[in-house]
Amino acid sequence: MAKAQWLSDPNCPPENRARAEKWFERLGAETEAQLVRTLKKAEKEKAADQVAESIQARSEEIKNSSFRKLTELRQVNGKLRDVACKMGCNYCCHLQVSCAAPETIRVAEHLKKTRTPRQLSAIVLKMRAHKAYRASLTKKQRSCGNVAPCPFLGKKGECTIYEVRPLVCRTYHSFNVKQCERVFLNPEKRLDVDMFVEPCDTRDALAWALHDASEKVKIPSYDVELIGAVLIALDTPNAATLWRQGIDIFATAKDNI
Repeated sequence: MAKAQWLSDPNCPPENRARAEKWFERLGAETEAQLVRTLKKAEKEKAADQVAESIQARSEEIKNSSFRKLTELRQVNGKLRDVACKMGCNYCCHLQVSCAAPETIRVAEHLKKTRTPRQLSAIVLKMRAHKAYRASLTKKQRSCGNVAPCPFLGKKGECTIYEVRPLVCRTYHSFNVKQCERVFLNPEKRLDVDMFVEPCDTRDALAWALHDASEKVKIPSYDVELIGAVLIALDTPNAATLWRQGIDIFATAKDNI
């Protein structure tokens, strides 16, 4: 009964790995076509926000269906674990975050709309300090399991940009919080964390779809480091319009670890 329910959900990847790979290939192709249409039709100042919102909303749909699948399977087979992530648990919020440029534009616009000038000034200072600290690290240190706390963490360890957080943050789900803690406490070591793979596969499919769609309309496409790119989006007048015009404003935030 449980399997019949989630296998009929069009937003849920199949359990069989071979079929799942084809499912994600189709997801990528369909999303790419949709994003190309959006980029061609949207007003230049709104294109980045619409693109970011689209891929993030699609990710949430698939993640929610995958969570329902996991819940149903766990009810049938008690040996399956639950996802360990909880509000305020932020071990992964000390990693370097790679994302797409339009996602950082969406974050910047969100900050401008939801923060007072004083609050925005304070968060910008935190972001600049974070960027300066990262610049002082070696490439190996920047790629470790505990770089620095994200400037967007609140006083209780919560994400203060939760509504517009990037795909990578939306799709990082651990089955074992002690493994996350071990990675956090031993940043110099390469330690594994048992992950919920469907959201991660969704992220990869959607990220590649955005990359290919951007190239088709001649927009530079590469991963950017979240904090540095949000600062650029905040500091650059008409950043969203410039990005849609294909002007490479995020080059200095390119994520090369």
